[in-house]
Amino acid sequence: MNRRLISFTLLASGFILAVFACIVLLTLLVRQPLLYTQGSNQTEIAGSSNLSRTIQNGRTAVIEDGIIRSFKGNKLLVRATGLIVRLRLTSDKREKIGIRVQNVNAESVGMAADGLPIRREPPNTVSFDLDLEPGQTRSVTLYPADNPYDFSFFVFGDSRGGLNVLSRIIDDMNKKKPLFGLDNGDLVTNGSLSEYRDFMDVITKAKEPVLTTIGNHDSRMNGLSYYESLLGTPYCSFSFGECHFIFLRTTEKGLDETQYRWLESDLKTNHLPKVFIFAHVPPLDPRPGKNHAFTNTGQRDLFLDLMKRYRVTRVYLSHIHGYHRFERDGVTYVISGGAGAVLESADSYYHYIDVRVNSEGITEKVVKVPASQVVKTVVEPIKQYGSEDIRAFWVSVGMLSIGGCLIAAGLILFFIDIRSEVRARETA
Repeated sequence: MNRRLISFTLLASGFILAVFACIVLLTLLVRQPLLYTQGSNQTEIAGSSNLSRTIQNGRTAVIEDGIIRSFKGNKLLVRATGLIVRLRLTSDKREKIGIRVQNVNAESVGMAADGLPIRREPPNTVSFDLDLEPGQTRSVTLYPADNPYDFSFFVFGDSRGGLNVLSRIIDDMNKKKPLFGLDNGDLVTNGSLSEYRDFMDVITKAKEPVLTTIGNHDSRMNGLSYYESLLGTPYCSFSFGECHFIFLRTTEKGLDETQYRWLESDLKTNHLPKVFIFAHVPPLDPRPGKNHAFTNTGQRDLFLDLMKRYRVTRVYLSHIHGYHRFERDGVTYVISGGAGAVLESADSYYHYIDVRVNSEGITEKVVKVPASQVVKTVVEPIKQYGSEDIRAFWVSVGMLSIGGCLIAAGLILFFIDIRSEVRARETA
């Protein structure tokens, strides 16, 4: 076999290996597992109202400020996404439905119903049975036992990549017992299901409800569908005592028109004196010369105008990995992005904000969380995948390397052969 044929064989083999490896790597990059929830194909999350509804086998379940995680047989699993959870169930036959509600304070949550016995499953789940007659609709309301006029809540954000920091914040929640904790977006890094599951494993250790907003990292790939299935609708609002809480999905561009109209209507119809808004991306970057905020100036101005017009009490934000506080047109904006992601500077620190609301007003305490700086590595992006995918990744990298070597060897041999022919002609 002459060198020309050997070089072509090496080039062809290397090219085939390299193309195959690239296809596998691109498949791993694009492919994300679909989140399967029993009965989810019949479940509707009704946008900003945070209303979850499912109809199956002659029964209807409607959940307000909660999402239906599964409804299999006569077992209904719900995750609370607000402080007061309302459930309505109807059936066309006589049956008993076993209901479990997660993300509540199992030790103290109360129930407004006609004498139903409640089973408490610490740290954050309660369960009860609901007997239904044909055509009957029964309603149950779960509510926190905290004083609605004197309570605290935690605000923190950007926990992605730092679950050790988030775990310490959850530990503090369990010690200090706030009404709820709020992780203000960028819960995960790449929007993968395994990352969401890791995040859920940490927050389900909390004794108090953990609420969330969605960040730009959370909606990568299939992340938005995972968020909605596991944590709820991207934007909603609810009230407690004299406070109105609004949760938004802000992107790096700003606030889209649909959400803007909803937010304006929500603020207009609210009559409570204290209004708190939670969103991930801030409209402004308070740091001189920086612009890690809304890039669409039109959406920025509309948002700032709404905050000013309705005299919003506080706007809590994240996205910038540190702590900042600033005033704009009489409105206070607080940025808290120190719950685990790589910090913005050496002067920044991991922290959460302990907010106290009572008749005297609102007080905020920034609580530092002792933790070492998170260091990114070159293999960080592949940590989101399962063991089989990681094995396929490294095999593909090996094949790509071998293919590259074969191509290089083929090219070298080809040019050596060409040079030998040239010298032979010159000698002749």
